[in-house]
Amino acid sequence: HIYFKNENDADADVEISHDPGVGIRIKDDKQLQFNSANTYIYGSGTNPDEILYLVAPTLNVSGQTVLADATTATSNTTGALRVTGGISTLENLYVGGNTVVNGDINMGANGNEFTIVENPGTAGEIFITSSTQDKDIIFKTNMGGTANTEVMRIVGTNGSLRMDTDQAIEFTDAAQYINSGGSNQLDIVANAINLSPSTGDVTVAVAGKLQAKTELTLYTVSGEVNQDEFRIYRDSDDLQDYVIKNENENKDVIFVVNSTASANAPVARVVGSEMALQMDTDKEMQFGNSSHYINYEDNKLNIMAEGDGILKIGKYSQGVAAQTTAQVEIEATEFITDANNVTMTAPNQTPVVTIQSDKDLLASSATLKLKKARGSSGVDNDVLGVITGQGINTTTGDVDFAKIIFTSPVA
Repeated sequence: HIYFKNENDADADVEISHDPGVGIRIKDDKQLQFNSANTYIYGSGTNPDEILYLVAPTLNVSGQTVLADATTATSNTTGALRVTGGISTLENLYVGGNTVVNGDINMGANGNEFTIVENPGTAGEIFITSSTQDKDIIFKTNMGGTANTEVMRIVGTNGSLRMDTDQAIEFTDAAQYINSGGSNQLDIVANAINLSPSTGDVTVAVAGKLQAKTELTLYTVSGEVNQDEFRIYRDSDDLQDYVIKNENENKDVIFVVNSTASANAPVARVVGSEMALQMDTDKEMQFGNSSHYINYEDNKLNIMAEGDGILKIGKYSQGVAAQTTAQVEIEATEFITDANNVTMTAPNQTPVVTIQSDKDLLASSATLKLKKARGSSGVDNDVLGVITGQGINTTTGDVDFAKIIFTSPVA
């Protein structure tokens, strides 16, 4: 043993002993100082709760420090390294096993540019923070042998998460993902994409164009099954033809507009039970402009060409059957015209007007009636009608060559 004391001390206060085959021991918690009283080594506690303290304003550990496996920061049996202050490394810090941090992790030139800390307000929550203004947190990986491949970053200037180029956010497996397949493009890829609200219905607003390659469908949920009710889809016989279909039996497809007359004005409907297009009462099916239309009003079907327009029924092209109407049939109890002049022409220049009755009925006959409204009393020799035989001369124009005049002999 070697004992150290000051000149005026009665007893020695520092004892150094030699343990053969083991080494030299400084007894109790006395210090082994270096250079000044601020840098020293000492031990405290008793077995098995013994601790070795290395104290210095700056502790520089050069070379390799090997410790036994430490499972906690206060382990006394596994050789934990406890540092009262902090550890500053000029080179890399290598950890051969697990790293357990029971506090904050601070990184960067000033020790605070990047931090991983526990939320002081909620235990178990972790904050990962970049404290440098407008700088990013970047996530990289080795993808297919390409080291430092960027996957995504937290963008400081925007406060946003940004996937790099065409990198994807995947769901369940690689078949379901969101990524950008090109400039100004966002792709959502899956065999089925469901937009479901927490309550009520989902509203999807599209500022530009909504594209569907195969089908657009409205549906209802019956049990756990989605049942299609209204579909717009490609025709399987010709993919350039499109089908608009109400899947509900005998139900309609209704076309409604918001007009000055009504906020919900029905115009037309495809009637499921009738398999027909039906215009709503007095609504017009227009052609070219609003002066040419068909509509139904006051129990009448109107076919109109207003504004001195022309209404044409049928077509005749000499010698071209595909462009010729063979026959126009009008069936009615009564046929009424309201016109200043009725003119009939014929492609063969030999028009014929035939009034035909049933030849098998003796009392049946055809009648050509010239009828005139004569007022309350009428006059003698009133002309009731005229049948004229007229020719067209190139010099004199229309010439009446013969007439049959029907008059009333008395009033």
